[in-house]
Amino acid sequence: MDFIPIARVGRDQRGGRALHAHTHLPGVQRHGVQPEQLAADQLDPAQLGPEDLRGAQVHAEGLQQHPLVLGSCKETFNLFYMDTEEDQGEQFWEHQFSKIDTIAADESFTQTDLGDRILKLNTEVREVGPVSRKGFYLAFQDVGACVALVSVRVYFKKCPFTVRNLASFPDTVPTDSQALVEVRGSCVNNSREEEPPRMYCSTEGEWLVPIGKCLCNIGHEARGVTCQACRPGFYRSAPGNLRCSKCPPHSYTHQEGSVHCGCEKSYFRSELDPASMACTRPPSAPRNVISVINETSVLLDWSWPEDSGGRKDLTFSVVCKRCGAGQRQCEACRGSVRFLPRPTGISNTTVTVADLLAHTNYTFEIEALNGSPPWYPNTASTPPSP
Repeated sequence: MDFIPIARVGRDQRGGRALHAHTHLPGVQRHGVQPEQLAADQLDPAQLGPEDLRGAQVHAEGLQQHPLVLGSCKETFNLFYMDTEEDQGEQFWEHQFSKIDTIAADESFTQTDLGDRILKLNTEVREVGPVSRKGFYLAFQDVGACVALVSVRVYFKKCPFTVRNLASFPDTVPTDSQALVEVRGSCVNNSREEEPPRMYCSTEGEWLVPIGKCLCNIGHEARGVTCQACRPGFYRSAPGNLRCSKCPPHSYTHQEGSVHCGCEKSYFRSELDPASMACTRPPSAPRNVISVINETSVLLDWSWPEDSGGRKDLTFSVVCKRCGAGQRQCEACRGSVRFLPRPTGISNTTVTVADLLAHTNYTFEIEALNGSPPWYPNTASTPPSP
């Protein structure tokens, strides 16, 4: 019975990772069958590391069963492994190794297959592990097998780097062959977490069950799998993954990554106005002011301004002034003068001023205001009323 270590897998002295392999099995003649030459592929040192060895698999390709001849002939061989922290040299003992499995060909071939030159290969895959050290050795135990092992491939599965919901997930090797591995993602540049991004890496190297996501910062928008600054003329005032918005009417921005747009000359925006609202201006003066006197009261009526300034929050105020012989000698009304319904914040175009003094000149100013700063009124006035 031959016990032949065939391959050593692990890191080389330079810190890289490689598969070190013997090139062939000894040419031992058994029952008229010459064992085939066995070669193991050299792996790129950057491809395999100790963290990758967990979940490694042995792929025995071309396990070919030869037609039996008279006499005793095994149709299986044993596969072993040994994980280690260092090179073990050339001396090996069976007790150092752990058995992975007894490998048997699933399909046998007849003399007819060989005579017809029909090439048939069996493929067997076995997991190696658990592996927790820097590297491991593989060994194939020949028990007098009537089989030829054409090739051996050692590999591992990983979940590749990906970006999902604006979160990046690194290359991940499953460390448990029976469970999913939870991986925490990192938000891409110019974004922040809304809910911690997570995904699960399966033993088949597939990403599953994305949870959570990242949102682009203000002044940025999602383009593909990145967050990019808003272009000039566009803005974004709240975090999110929608596209940047075009500047509203009478506003502009010449910079990238704007969170709001500035107002054009003579246009304004209140501190309470959202960034999506157009810039506005104060209204023009009320029009067609008339007064109807009734003893000690006066009814004032006017028309809406021709220009509301682009806003709907238009209100009116009435200012009462008592005047002397000259109009420049007016002063604010005092005492018990009453306004119906009120002197300020009037939403309609009519007001009554009562309890005026007889034989006194009064002037009334009608102010139109809206929420656009600066809050100066445009005024229409009445001539002095006796």
